[in-house]
Formats: sequence, structure tokens, C-alpha cells
Amino acid sequence: MNTPTLPKCYPDALKNLPFTTPWSANFLATLRQITAIGAQKPIPGSAVSLKDEDFRLSQAVSLAFPASEIASMTWQDNQLAIKLFSLGVWGPQGPLPLHFSELALIRFQQQDSALIDFIDLFHHRSMSTFFRAWYSAQDTAALDRPEYDRFSHYLRCLSGLPFPSQDSSLRKQHQLLSAGFQLARKNCAPQDLLLTLKALFRLPFQIEEFQPGWINLRPAEQCQLNKEVQSSCLGRGTILGEASYQAGHKFKVLCGPLRYEQYLNLHPDKPDLENISIFIQRLTGGHYHFDIQFTLATTPSLPNTLSGQQQLGFDTWLLNEAGELSQFAMIHTSCLSVDD
Repeated sequence: MNTPTLPKCYPDALKNLPFTTPWSANFLATLRQITAIGAQKPIPGSAVSLKDEDFRLSQAVSLAFPASEIASMTWQDNQLAIKLFSLGVWGPQGPLPLHFSELALIRFQQQDSALIDFIDLFHHRSMSTFFRAWYSAQDTAALDRPEYDRFSHYLRCLSGLPFPSQDSSLRKQHQLLSAGFQLARKNCAPQDLLLTLKALFRLPFQIEEFQPGWINLRPAEQCQLNKEVQSSCLGRGTILGEASYQAGHKFKVLCGPLRYEQYLNLHPDKPDLENISIFIQRLTGGHYHFDIQFTLATTPSLPNTLSGQQQLGFDTWLLNEAGELSQFAMIHTSCLSVDD
């Protein structure tokens, strides 16, 4: 059988559809391909009128158990007609008793397709709705048509992420969504934070907990005489001085050893360093202070020259030779939580 001529409303990409071997195709994959190509058409199952769709779905009447999903793919009235073996009311897997399928098959063999055509009106809508339900629950398929992306909306609602602005990058949005499970928990464990950072940025990370430091107290939190506040009760909340030395509010994130090219991508003027900081703040709930310390592999650094590309405090060193240690600290960036 020759491949039928495509209508002008369809792009040439649909020539790859297996018209001669429809049994080798998958129903969901085929309809997804049609959905991705037809950017001006509504998602299958969401059209208000049938005339808004350029395809028709139906079921082939058969009394045998189906060996494949698609029975045939043809062009009818400038529309792609896809006939399935299943997902309908006919056949041994359908909801109707088998003798109804036998009755419809006998009428079809007698050139009477009125009953089948009538039921196919409901088949088209039910199969389209089934595809729409599958499409809305797929993380990758929804990216074919971002304006109909419901999966990302579900993840934002579960994880508490705000809806993105128009100027935010798509890559940054989906990096946050990929950590939606950790964000929904609101209390990310150190091992979960470590695994998430490694998966998102493809860099070696380590975490050191309980980094000591001083916490400045607000005047209302300081111990004051003749004040009936919690901070003035001996044995309960009294703290001497304007600061408290604590170790449970801060941790350190070690990133490295890095290649020199990887290290340059973490320049403060580039978005990678800011993205790492934002992800740590989101995953920890914004309740902790943290430091990010980068280390560079033992490779000789570039020599310092006047009018060169090196920048003080970022990629300049007093020595150019590689040291005896396997790695050495290059930059220490202190980041504060969003709620600070």
C-alpha cells in the first residue's frame, strides 16, 4: 500500500507515520507526535468542537484478542483516521457483551456501518480524553506544548513554588521542579541535599554540619533589667551580651575538586553560583546560614600578569606551582538565608 498524499495543513514530518505497518506504532506515541507538530491545534481531548481537530479516533470491530494497539491509519476527508483494536466498547476486552460485537461485525459485513459509526462518535471523545489524562500526567510529554503544561503546575502546587515570571529561564524552572519532592518536605536532610545538588549541577559536593558562629540578637531578644520578657528570666531564656555563639544554625557546602574550566563557570557574575545558592536556600527552607567553599584540582594556575584576565579574589594566587595537597581552597562565598 502506497503512503497517502498529505494534506497541505499537515507538515511533512507526518510522513514518518507507519501507514503501511500500523501495528508497529503505539497509540499514545503517535498521538503525542501529532500534538507536538500541530502547534496551532488544541490538545486532543480539549477541543470544544470536532471541527477543531484534524484527526479521528475509532475502534475496529473484532472478536479476537488484539495483538497490537493500532489497526489502521488512513486519510479520510483530509483528516488522519486512526482505528484502534482496544480502548472501545467492542471485542472481548470491551465492556459490552460479546454478542453485541458480533452483531456489529455482521452488520458491517453486510455494508451497514451505521451502528459502528454512531458508537465511533463516543469512541473519538473517550479516546481523546484518555490521551489528555495521560498527557497531563507526563513530565516530558507536557514540554511539547508548554502552554498546556499541567504537570509543572501540579508540582508547583505540591512543593509550594511560585509561578514563574516571563523573564525566568525554562532550565532554572525545571531544575527547581525536579527537586519538588524535597521542597514539599520542608525539612531536607543533609544526605538528601547532597544528592539533589549532585543531580542538578553535576559537580562534586560535600556537606559539613554544625559550623560555629556568632548570632547577633535583636534588642527585644537581649536580657534587659526590669523587663518582663522571656529573655530576662534566669534559667529560661537569659543570654548575656548582644550575640550568641551557636553551632546548629550554620553548615558548609564543599564543592570540588573542580577543573579550572568548571571553576570559571562559577564566577559571581555568572548565574551558576547564584543558582546553587538559591537551591540550597529553597531546599533548607531558608532557616540556616551556610557557606559555599570551592576547591580546585591540583593543576598549575595561570601566571599573574599585568593587564591579564585574572581577577583579585577569584583566580589569582601567589604561587603558580601545584602544591603537595590533592586540592586547595580557592574561594569562600558566604551566603545568608532568604529569611534573614
